[in-house]
Amino acid sequence: MDLSSLMDTRVFDGNRIRFRDEETLFSIFLPTSIEILRLNKIGFQIVASQLPNLKILRELYLDNIQLQHLPDEIYEISSLEKLSLHRNYIREISPKISNLIHLKILDLSLNRLTSLPELSNLHMLERLDISANQIQHIPNMSELGKLTHLIAFDIQAKTIDISTLPKTLTWI
Repeated sequence: MDLSSLMDTRVFDGNRIRFRDEETLFSIFLPTSIEILRLNKIGFQIVASQLPNLKILRELYLDNIQLQHLPDEIYEISSLEKLSLHRNYIREISPKISNLIHLKILDLSLNRLTSLPELSNLHMLERLDISANQIQHIPNMSELGKLTHLIAFDIQAKTIDISTLPKTLTWI
């Protein structure tokens, strides 16, 4: 598929592309100028290996595409400010998430997470949504208190002690 007309685009919505044959599937090359990327399940499978080439990608939306785990390529996109993985089947997030040092918004809601990796290296994080998961305990909850930019935190687990979090947080 010739995407040359998109070479100067800043937003690429892969949800709108419909693939008709395998030849089309493997002929997609994303322009490196993309700043915002939305992908459906098929689109993600095709372009995942190209993600590290998107050096100015700020927002990545991989919502409701039946992901069970994140490929390492995502953890290589150091420019990411927003990562939305809403409504998938993800059970675990790699500690490599700490590579995303510019991340401001992380939406992990409606997955199957049972725990969280260390997040205290995400100094820019402002919003963290881990609601509707299977998290019963966050062993490093006090580390979240070190995220001085964190202003919104969403969790729906009654067994988690939230007393160590900053009082400045807004609960969603």
